[in-house]
Amino acid sequence: MPYCLSVLFLAAILFLPAILVSTIRAQGPAETSEPLRIGPGVQGPQVKEKVSPKYSEEARANRVQGTVMIQMVVNEQGHSTDLQVIGPLGFGLDEEALAAVARWKFKPGSKDGVPRPVLVTVQVNFSLQGMQFDWKAERVRSQYNSAFLRISQKGTPPDVLEKEVQTMRQLSRDGFGPAIYREGVWLINGEHGPQDAAAGLRLIQQAAAKRYSAALFDVALRKMDGRGLDQDTAAGMKMMHEAAAVGNRQAQYYLGGVYEKGERMPSQLDQAKRYYRLCASQGAEACRYRLGRILFDAPQRRERDLLEAIAFLQLAAEQRFREAERFMETEAPKLTPSQSQWVEQLKQQLKGR
Repeated sequence: MPYCLSVLFLAAILFLPAILVSTIRAQGPAETSEPLRIGPGVQGPQVKEKVSPKYSEEARANRVQGTVMIQMVVNEQGHSTDLQVIGPLGFGLDEEALAAVARWKFKPGSKDGVPRPVLVTVQVNFSLQGMQFDWKAERVRSQYNSAFLRISQKGTPPDVLEKEVQTMRQLSRDGFGPAIYREGVWLINGEHGPQDAAAGLRLIQQAAAKRYSAALFDVALRKMDGRGLDQDTAAGMKMMHEAAAVGNRQAQYYLGGVYEKGERMPSQLDQAKRYYRLCASQGAEACRYRLGRILFDAPQRRERDLLEAIAFLQLAAEQRFREAERFMETEAPKLTPSQSQWVEQLKQQLKGR
């Protein structure tokens, strides 16, 4: 097999992505609607059936190896929900890992013997045949993820926080792209030390030169807007495409909007659909909604396009995307029973990618 696959359930802890920030409150003594975390009295889920990921051609061509880390909730039925890549590799490997893990089956986790939703983290390792796996690089990534988690988590003791901040700065000095970017953001915002926007921007540009996706997206926007950098729309758009190619959802959504609206170039709906599909495949509800609307509003729309559009719009509505919810209140009742069945089947296929 062209990869090595391993799964490690980690004690579920808060993770904040570099761009999209979300918060999971710590589990208190009282019962809440939040998923439980593995710990005293909480039994973690157990894998019953695994689906192996494919190796993307882009990753193979670029000889990319490493680990994709996915955080998700395993519900009472043993199904994975709310999947999110918290340690990405890009080059198509994140999508392949998500598609595989989304189809795994579990024995549900439990509390006091009762099945309950449990927050878990899994790791999917990719390694090409004939290539030595770079465990040193993986240790660096693990150091970064551990430090970032503790720094971002509310209530981290001051001494632990200071230690992890120093770890992050050392990783930055060692040339690790994500750490360079994170230190740059701190300097711009005046976090964990004095503010120095110019120095912070230089670090973000260094991280972009290492093709770290969040930094590529950040610098691309700054170049196009002339914010802190000389305005250069062409260079900014080129960098935005690079960010999208290495899996940055914000860049994919941005380019979808650019091609859909024709803001910086003539409208190209095929290209818009391409980029919306990329971020829709990662579960971005706004991308699912925009893709659905383009398919739905297309002139001379085929039935297959209509039903695909409804499937994406329903997925966005299920994620509580308000525009999609309002749209489906009007359109869902118009479907025939057979159309509704087809849409439901398509939704399940999309969810299982």
